[in-house]
This record gives sequence, structure tokens and C-alpha cells, in this order.
Amino acid sequence: MNNIKYLLLSLFIVLFTSAFFLYANQSFLFGRDSVNFSSVLGVFIRSSIELSLMFILLSFFRNRWIRAGISILFALILTLVLSFELKYGGLSHGIVASVIDSTVKESYEYVFSVNLGVEVLFFILLFILMLSISSIKSNCVYFFYIPLLISSLLVLSFYHSKKERDDGGEKEPLFAYSSNILSFANTIKETFEFIESEKVPIVNKWSAVKVSDENVNYVVIIGESVQQKMFKDEVVSPAFSEITQHWLSYTNVISPSNLTRFSVPRILSVNNNDNVNKSLNIIDLAGMANLTTHWFSNQSQTGVHDSPIAQLSRKADHVIYHSFDFSFAGYDSILLDDLKFALTKNSGNNMFFLHMMGSHPDFCNRVEYDEAHPNYINRNQKLCYKDSVRSLIYFIDAISNILSHYDTPYKIVYLSDHGLTDINDSPYKTHGTKNKFSRDAVHVPFVFVDSSIERGNIEYDDRLYFLRDFPHTFASWIGVTSANTMPSLSIEKCDSCQVPYVYDGITKRQLN
Repeated sequence: MNNIKYLLLSLFIVLFTSAFFLYANQSFLFGRDSVNFSSVLGVFIRSSIELSLMFILLSFFRNRWIRAGISILFALILTLVLSFELKYGGLSHGIVASVIDSTVKESYEYVFSVNLGVEVLFFILLFILMLSISSIKSNCVYFFYIPLLISSLLVLSFYHSKKERDDGGEKEPLFAYSSNILSFANTIKETFEFIESEKVPIVNKWSAVKVSDENVNYVVIIGESVQQKMFKDEVVSPAFSEITQHWLSYTNVISPSNLTRFSVPRILSVNNNDNVNKSLNIIDLAGMANLTTHWFSNQSQTGVHDSPIAQLSRKADHVIYHSFDFSFAGYDSILLDDLKFALTKNSGNNMFFLHMMGSHPDFCNRVEYDEAHPNYINRNQKLCYKDSVRSLIYFIDAISNILSHYDTPYKIVYLSDHGLTDINDSPYKTHGTKNKFSRDAVHVPFVFVDSSIERGNIEYDDRLYFLRDFPHTFASWIGVTSANTMPSLSIEKCDSCQVPYVYDGITKRQLN
């Protein structure tokens, strides 16, 4: 009788965990014309294997407290896996690295999504069920779990077919089994190894640099989490026609990665595939062009570990970080004050890098709302994101106005580190990694403003360009040549000249 009871309880746990992971992947599994039975069956089989292995392991321990501890650990890890599935489409090296580099507050924002109620419910129920079944006698293991494990692996082998993702990514084995728990641990281990490999001193290695004698103030604005489609929707509004009339906007530009930590170093440094040569960074190049370099940031400088962005920023002559903790980040307008003050000290031959908080979640915290504003009160994330993009347009205009008060010509370039993927739950946009990867996650605005060029109306260019080659565009933009740059890879001369790939964290993927 007990065996039947445990059998039914075990089947219930398998169905329970399968249902939650199917829920986490609903947009990926069911976002088609019909339900994909093979995918549903695959999740069920993987859950069967996962839980069979867990219960076989539990059977080796007699002490109930040890079993309870292991049950808590398993339930916690699977809950974290579910959380990352819900918010990002899965746990990736990029997310883990971003969490490691972040402060406690930002790490919490990465790990826990707005679906916290679902995650808490999953953890509590899974722990209770696992604790209930942890009293199984050893003969029950042989009676049910070992046959279940063997049969599941046989079915897995039988249905070992290939599927091709809708996003055009590489084909993957649909039923290739990898333990959630082992994959979780291995991803963290590999991420630490990757971070350790990044710890290489940055030594200026630019060679044969030739510079122009122009006296110009340059501003590179590095935005955050701005989708090109949302940006263009706002830019075309008649309300902004006067602001944008001198802009050149490239509308088909792709960021190097879907995460800031992996995108910005590639934007700032010469890179090729997995090799990012931070010793060939554009901050050093600007310094060799006899420009006074400034790095003003509204993002946090460091978390538990020093980030590669912070390492690069310290190559500038003057560095200001306004936030050492993500939770206390203020509005981006503070960067305008930095710009104004720096110009009073030196009004010409400057290179300013302004790193914005931009449209980083929580979107409502990025807009300087009056406390009586409906969006401030209701925390409407969709409208707040839209307003954050509008604030960006005003921000670029404010920089133009500040620079125009000086006789020195100026040039401005704006780009976003990455975009976001649309999702169905609040905040309705997220970092698109793994199963939630989309073109929107890397499709970003790219805008040039030049005080010496009068356009009359905003101009658009729809050529495809990958921002991983921005250092080559940057060199042409400031009138510099070097043995380490290729003018043919600058956006002015490059037309379908690049291999179409991006990075999902540290994983390279093709982009059609």
C-alpha cells in the first residue's frame, strides 16, 4: 500500500515540476500555431530523470535532517532555475557574470523577477513534497525510481531528434539531457573561470597613430536598454522635429551583446570573435589624439568584483562615478552638470564618455517625474519605459545646447549598449537571453550629431552594422588612423562587410 502511495506521490511531483517549467517556457514552447507535443513530452521526461536522480541520492541518507537539508538545497536550486527561465529564458553565463559584478541590490533585481509569487509557491510546494517523500524506504527506490530513470533515458534516446529554434540559432538536441542542478553549478563554475581569464592588465598597444589638428569637443553617449523600435517611434513624433532636425540616425544597428557587461567592452575595444583586446581601447586612442578624456558615469562602478567596464573607464584622464550602489542611482541629468563643469575648465579638445542609466529597469525610476504624475503613482512600466526614451531625446538635445555655448565645434554620437526583449508580464521588457533572445534584444539606436552639418530634417540610413566594430568607426569619426584600425569597417564605408553574429553572454550566436 505504501509503495502505491509513494508511486502516486512521485508521479505527482514529476507532473508538478513539469507543469511549472512548461509555464516558465510557455512563450517558447507554445508561442506557435499549435502546441508542440514533443517539447511538452521532453520537459516531462527531463523532470522524471531529474527527480529520479534526486530521490535515489536521498535514499543513501538515513538522517532526516540531512535529507531535509538536501531537499531544501534541491528545491532552492530548481526555484532559481525557474526564476531565470521566467525572466531571462534560462540561466546564462552572461547573467551570472552580471550578478557577480553587481551590488547586492542589483543582484536581487537580476535573480528575482516580478513573478516572485510563482517562485515562492514553487519552492514551498516542491520542498514539502520532497520532504514528504524523503522518508521512502530503500526498496521503494528500486521499485519505482530506478525503473523510471532507466525508462526515461530509453525514451530520451529513442526520441533524440533535432529541432531548430525559431530565431535561427544553431540546432540543438531536443531531448539531450543535462541536469538542471549540474548545469546550474557548471554555469557558475565556467563564469568564474571566464572572469578570472579577463584579469589581464590593460597596456596601451596602439601603434602608428596619426592624428588630425582639429579642435573639436567630442561626446560619446552610452545609453542603456533602449530598443530601436521604441526609439524610432518617439523620434518621428512631430514634437521632436526641431530637436532631431540635424541628426543622422542609423536604423539597423546591432549591439555586440544582449548584456551591458559583455557589450560595452566590445564597443570600446578592438575585438574579433572571442578575443576582446582591451589594450586597444578607444579611450587610450582618444588620448593619443591629444584629446583630454573624461568618463562620467551614472552606473555603479563595481560590485563584488571589478567589472571590465570600470577597468576601461580608469584609462580616462578624469573619471567620475555617481553611484557605487545600483539602488541609489540618481537621474542622468547629473551627467549634464559634469559636462558643464568640465567645459569651464577646458573648453576645447575634449573627449567625453557619458555612461547613462538610461532605460534600465525599474523604468519608472529613470524619469524625473513629479510625485503627482500618474506614472509615478501607478508605476506603469510600459508608459515609464516610453517616457524614459523621450527623456533620452531631451538628454541628447541638452548636450547639444551645452556644447553650443562654446566656440569650439562639437560632435556627438549616441548608442545603446543593448536593447530588450518584449515579454507578457511586468515590466514587459527584459534582457533577452537564451530562450528569450530576440532581435529586439540587440537592435539599438545609433545617432550622430555634428555642429558643422546643417541637415534641416533628420536623415536615416538603414544599412546593417554591428557595433562590435565601433572602434573603427570611432577612429574615422575623430580623424585618426592607426595600424590597428580598419577604415573599411567604419560605418561610413562598411556595407554588408561584417559577419552577422552577436554574443548571448559569452555564447556566440548567428544573427540573420
